[in-house]
Amino acid sequence: MVESEPTKSLDIVEMRRIAKQLESDNPLWIVMFGIYSREFVAFARFDAPIGAIVTARYPGALPSRMREVEKTAHVLQSVVLGL
Repeated sequence: MVESEPTKSLDIVEMRRIAKQLESDNPLWIVMFGIYSREFVAFARFDAPIGAIVTARYPGALPSRMREVEKTAHVLQSVVLGL
């Protein structure tokens, strides 16, 4: 078990690096990697619909889910502002 810990630790470091890159690539979002859930989690930095937390097991799945929330938020904002 001790032998696998460094690999596991490096895996977490790499996942956090990927989360940081995703956040850098998507500045409207805060992105984290959940150590226990083993998922990438994104929180909107804009006025998003209630409960709009985006999760994905694989980093490549996160951006398309972010875009869907952004579209929904834009539609809701248009309705509220009467645009």
